[in-house]
Amino acid sequence: MAMDKDILGAAIDTAVNAIATAPTSPGYSLEVWTEVADKIISHIQANAEVSVTSTGETETGPTTGPYPITDLSGSGTVS
Repeated sequence: MAMDKDILGAAIDTAVNAIATAPTSPGYSLEVWTEVADKIISHIQANAEVSVTSTGETETGPTTGPYPITDLSGSGTVS
């Protein structure tokens, strides 16, 4: 799944609303921004998609096992 602003926004909203401390208490701002950062990082880790285009691959590792397309070298782009 690609990253989704609505899903991320809802996760941040839920996390911030769950903080029970009053806005005037010491550390409130840090607590809020820590929750926001946590939700952003979690969303990226769970939903980011990376497309890799590579050419001129050379096999440098084993060709057997559950993941035979490993240890390749070449040049290309990541988008």
